[in-house]
Amino acid sequence: MNLEESNRMEDIDDFIRNIELIKLCLQLEMSTLSDFCSAFDEEEKERMNEAIHDCLEGCNYSCVAMSVSAVESRLLKLMCLAMPNSQQELEMKTLGQLILEYNNNKGSYKNIVPQMHEPLIGLCNTYRIFSVHPKRVNVNAREANVILNLAIKFLTDENTKPEIVKAKLAKD
Repeated sequence: MNLEESNRMEDIDDFIRNIELIKLCLQLEMSTLSDFCSAFDEEEKERMNEAIHDCLEGCNYSCVAMSVSAVESRLLKLMCLAMPNSQQELEMKTLGQLILEYNNNKGSYKNIVPQMHEPLIGLCNTYRIFSVHPKRVNVNAREANVILNLAIKFLTDENTKPEIVKAKLAKD
């Protein structure tokens, strides 16, 4: 593309060709972006939008809190799929209690959280405490960014999508 080197464009047709190329590139990316966004339900999307906004604004504590909140929402959904009779009880638990329940009863939850994401669950609990309770622990931008990115990785993983987990549980 020659837009940044305008002296290389000789006429309006060169400019239009470059704009068309940019439009084509953006159209290709839109399908990828659409797939990415479809990984979230409305609640998760709202929380992740806020987390991203907070990250961009330098609001590290809020970024962590909202990222963790989205992870908590997904974890709760997955646990309820695995134990539908316990849904009401699970919905009353805090994130820390959900994590304890999951860790103590992995057999009951059929390992609904892929092993690669299990460290994130612990990090979420730790950083949630630091971000929402006055613990005199500074959460810097790098740490907030790590939690945000790991939350996105967790939420967009095919193996944590509720419909995939539901189908997997039905097969077992």
